[in-house]
Amino acid sequence: MSRPELTGLLAAQSAERMGNKDKAQDVYKKLLGDDRTRFVGIVGILKHRLEVGDTKTALQLAKKAFELKPGHEETQIILLRLQTSEADWEGVRNTWKARFDRKRISKQEYVHGTAVTLFAEGKKLLKEGNQEGSLKVFEANKLAPSLVPAAVLAAQLKNGDGDHRNANRILTKTWNLEPHPDLAQAYTELEPDETDQHRHERFKKLIAKTLMHPESRMTMAELAISRGDFGVASHELENIHQDDPTVRTFLIMAAIEKGKGSPDQNVKSLLSNALTAPRGNQWICNTCQQIHKEWQPVCISCQAFDTLTWRREEEETTSLPSSIKLLPLINEEDFESETLIEDNSADEIINLGYKLG
Repeated sequence: MSRPELTGLLAAQSAERMGNKDKAQDVYKKLLGDDRTRFVGIVGILKHRLEVGDTKTALQLAKKAFELKPGHEETQIILLRLQTSEADWEGVRNTWKARFDRKRISKQEYVHGTAVTLFAEGKKLLKEGNQEGSLKVFEANKLAPSLVPAAVLAAQLKNGDGDHRNANRILTKTWNLEPHPDLAQAYTELEPDETDQHRHERFKKLIAKTLMHPESRMTMAELAISRGDFGVASHELENIHQDDPTVRTFLIMAAIEKGKGSPDQNVKSLLSNALTAPRGNQWICNTCQQIHKEWQPVCISCQAFDTLTWRREEEETTSLPSSIKLLPLINEEDFESETLIEDNSADEIINLGYKLG
């Protein structure tokens, strides 16, 4: 039986192996004229356009190849990456669905990835001044309540519209699924002018179902420091800095000890420990392990879609991050954590007062 698509592909590949890319492209172009060989021709030209960096043409070719064979996995992956690079989130959503329909991804991956496209599209629309973006963000939050950045923005939008009850509900629901410092910061911003006592009572409700989670303990410790109640802060932190030491837990302990008036040697010892402690949870790509300062829909290193999770490194590094962001509920005031360590002093932490919001 005649297999013109195979014959043409072999001829093109032979030319490529000989280094004659022009001849290979001529072969691929000839394949476009036959329905039986058109897909092979398009893919051959597509890969060449990718090699020379012509992503605009490559995207159009990938779309055409996808139309011809929507179940072809390599084409799906190429199209997905080109669409994410162009922030074509509606296109990404369609390609993602095709992958799910052909059982390339699980239902959980499909739902979460769809939420990511809606959130990214919503942010883009809002940045352009299109308030339809709010609906996309709310839909993303509804689909994937554990998607922290979507919950934060959804709550901010609700709060901005005066819907404090639903803003609170969104953050609480996501906190119960995925306690995260960004959620604590957003929760603080719901009532920026409240008293310390009122804030303490509100946060007790937030963490009610996650009392023993390290993030809950650190958050309550930071709140106690903001009130100048260092004894309570120490109690809230319990033994986390011993059982699960990280840079952040040691910095909190250093602030507590300094606030309690402990000898400088004790404070310096904790700061020294912070210098060599694991960083703790970060946004990390599950595909290439790249660490990100903040969540992104696409990995900045390998360009994989929806692969960032809030977790620890597989082999944790001990170098100190460049920002006091590790203590999310304090007023940063351009404070750099390296200075804190180099100066062997916790004065800056105490002077900042752990003012929330």
